[in-house]
Amino acid sequence: MMWLKCFAIVAIVGAVLGPCGLEFFYFLYPPIADWCDWVGGLCLVPVLLLSLGALIKLRWKWITIFAVAWGLILLPVLGFVAPFAWLSHQGFHTHTLLDQNYLSRCRLIDVVEDGKTQKVGFCEHFDHLEICDFIMYDTTGQFVLPASRRTPEWKQAIAAVAANSLVSPDDDALHLFGSFYLVITISGPGCLG
Repeated sequence: MMWLKCFAIVAIVGAVLGPCGLEFFYFLYPPIADWCDWVGGLCLVPVLLLSLGALIKLRWKWITIFAVAWGLILLPVLGFVAPFAWLSHQGFHTHTLLDQNYLSRCRLIDVVEDGKTQKVGFCEHFDHLEICDFIMYDTTGQFVLPASRRTPEWKQAIAAVAANSLVSPDDDALHLFGSFYLVITISGPGCLG
């Protein structure tokens, strides 16, 4: 029976850490993110079966362990996405720290607003079939403003720098860290036009 306990622990750890690894490695190294997603999904089956076995046999210690595990596994489904967004942002931050020339690979242009020169730019994209993630650089911070409050100069600069992508000046963005933003677009296959 010792092997069953070890198997249960490995399955729980895989099911809980799979989504965490997916989020952390999403920008850092996508093949590992895909692998974590696959392992996490695969571990759900034994966790479900072992949970049902613990319920049938009324093993209270294991019922408690599985209840906590299912709570962690179902966090995103229940609407608690902040821990996973934090992991994703940390993975991107690590990605930029490991590549010390990351910003130099971005297509940056100057934007002059109120006499101040700011920079906006397009850094990279991640193509996930119908979903495209674009990493944008914006020292003005206007990506987090409503589209109606963004300046015409900024909109013109974003349209110029992202001319060959699906990003428009009216898209919403998520702040990653510093002056980096994530713009998510839904499209057909292919992110760049």
